[in-house]
Amino acid sequence: MRYVPDNICIAIFNEMGSGTCGYNSYCSMENQRPTCKCPYGYSLIDSSNQFGGCKLNFTFACGADNGEGLNVKQEDLYEFTVLKDVDWPLSDYEEMQPYGQQDCQQSCLHDC
Repeated sequence: MRYVPDNICIAIFNEMGSGTCGYNSYCSMENQRPTCKCPYGYSLIDSSNQFGGCKLNFTFACGADNGEGLNVKQEDLYEFTVLKDVDWPLSDYEEMQPYGQQDCQQSCLHDC
């Protein structure tokens, strides 16, 4: 049996919209079928619909988790997780060059 398109994960692509798996999620082909996953710290919006996107499992805001005004460093509040072979085309927040991984992490933490 053959599916058209061969890889739906990359076939649904345009400047607007969420792609095959919905917002904040990523798609991979496993056994010739699309599988949608949420990044670390996210979960499915609807657990019965893997194609419906993912939501945050945490509060994301500058100083939102700082212990009611205590002097807590951003580095102690957040962590970075590397996702290999994942791309959100046209969804980059900002592109800075030449930046390595450490430069990027420091920039994100100190923009708050």
